[in-house]
Formats: sequence, C-alpha cells, structure tokens
Amino acid sequence: MPSCKVELLGSLGGITDLSNIEVDLDQGTGLSDLIAKLRQEAPSLEGPVFVPGENRLTRHYVFNINGRFYMNDSKIQIQSSDRILLLPFPIGG
Repeated sequence: MPSCKVELLGSLGGITDLSNIEVDLDQGTGLSDLIAKLRQEAPSLEGPVFVPGENRLTRHYVFNINGRFYMNDSKIQIQSSDRILLLPFPIGG
C-alpha cells in the first residue's frame, strides 16, 4: 500500500513528541482522509490542531503540500510522492 510522510513542524513536536508520521494512502485520499488518519496516529493533535470530532484543521494550523498552503481544501488528492508539512499558520507582520 502506498504511504506518505507528514512532517510536523513548529510547536507540533511538543504536542506529539514526533517529528513525522507515516500514513498509508488509499486511492483518492484527500485532506479530510489524511486528517482522519493523523487523528488515529497522534490523538494529542485533536483539539489544538484538528477540530474535535471533525476531520479538519483548526484556524491555527495549515498543510504545506509541495510548497503550497492548504487548510481544508476538499479538492486536494494526496500522492505518495507529495512532500507534506503540517505547521502553525504562518502569520505575516
């Protein structure tokens, strides 16, 4: 089964004690599917990073997939070759 690695950046290492999570991919895996798998692998992300009981990010976090930022885009399809980062939402100033 294909898989992808999600790198956890910023404060996420302190929440999970992990720097990355390997996730198995099913055909047509989207962001909500990816979040569901991450919720299973790292339950401590529920609340601060993922909306409790839902497969979506809180407004404080974002995915960077191959250099582009996504929050809860239902059109994204995850591929095993994707570089996926989960990080605090970048706030400019």
